Parts: sequence; structure tokens; C-alpha cells
Amino acid sequence: MGAYMRYPTAGTNIPPAFVDIDLPPCATDGSLPNFEEGMGGLMHSHTNSACNEGTPIKVPSPTDVQTFVNTLLRESMQYTGSYHNAYSLVATSGGNYMLMYNKTTPPGSINYNEWANLQANYKKAFGNLLNDKENITQSDIEKVFTKFMKELVNRLGIEIYRVTPSSIIKIEYDPTSPNSVKETTYP
Repeated sequence: MGAYMRYPTAGTNIPPAFVDIDLPPCATDGSLPNFEEGMGGLMHSHTNSACNEGTPIKVPSPTDVQTFVNTLLRESMQYTGSYHNAYSLVATSGGNYMLMYNKTTPPGSINYNEWANLQANYKKAFGNLLNDKENITQSDIEKVFTKFMKELVNRLGIEIYRVTPSSIIKIEYDPTSPNSVKETTYP
């Protein structure tokens, strides 16, 4: 399940609209609506059911990152004049994670070959985690994900937030922090 936020044309005094997306189970790349104009925000869930007999990973996927970079940032800038209005929120039973961007220049797109490489490295990193540890915590998953974002996606300005009912916590890979994840809490 999901929804996207569609920004209106600048200067029209029309509020943004939310459009529900009823994705099929195990939806993957290409499952978004073909109509991208004004799509600046995306919210969707990752379920506890595993597709293809895998283990569900409860953080954004490489496709989520690619959609954020290639579509949501572009449309947010075009319709609102700022990259800061773009967001992608993934809701899971392990936590809710939001991608945002803090720069004024674009981070460059993610083409198919880079996406395929990210996909392979994501599966490898999480596969290694699943094989190396018996009791995996969401903290372990966050460590792998933040490292993946910093070292492999490597786009300055993309920020990751853990969203809770009472706070927003910026998380980033930092090998000197506890569990290698630095947390900055915002009220």
C-alpha cells in the first residue's frame, strides 16, 4: 500500500494532493504510476511477507532510492522550486524511514546499470548479515543500510531519518558511533 503527494503547478494556490497507490504484493521497479508530474513525495509500506522466499528487509530498497533521486527530487524542484520538499517514506514493522535531501544542486541520477549494481550489492550486504548473525536486530539492519547509502549510493545531501510517533531521528553511518550509526534526534 502507498500514496504519493502530487504538487500543483507553482503559483496556482492549489494545495498538494495525495493519491493512493494500491500496489500488488511483491511490487518492484516499474510499479509506480506512469504519471509522474508533480510527484514530490512517496509513502509506502514494506510488509513482513517475503517475496521469492527471501527475508524482508525493513529499510528502503535500491528502487526506493532510485525513485527518490530520479523522480521525486526532479519533480519537487520543478513544482516547488526546491529539492527540500521531496521525500520518500517507507513504513515497516521494524521502523519507518524517510529519505530527504539537503542540498541546492541535484545529486545526479541513478541509471539502470548503477541501479542494478546497487541492487546486487544490497542483496549481498543483507545476505551477509543474515548469514553472519543468528539474531538480527533492526539496529543491525540500520548499520548495513546506512553504510550502503554512504559508501555505495554515495550522494552527498541524501539524509535518512527514522520516524517515530514522538520524534524524528537522523541516522548516518559513522564507524566511531555505537553500532556504527550516529543518531541526531529532532523534536
